[in-house]
Amino acid sequence: MQQKTIERIRGGDLDAYEVVVRKYQGILLGYAAHRLPDIDAVQDVVQLTFIRAYEQLDEYESER
Repeated sequence: MQQKTIERIRGGDLDAYEVVVRKYQGILLGYAAHRLPDIDAVQDVVQLTFIRAYEQLDEYESER
């Protein structure tokens, strides 16, 4: 993710986070679908992943 996008999100720009979600949700859904038998569980896990990522955004280090 670009540092500029991270700063926008940290500043409260939820539209910027929506762009991130849309960019990565397909990849995460596909990954989870290969590991979980239930589509509802897949969607729940991906949603919780994005929530957790948002909550921990202050810990994000672009260098890593």
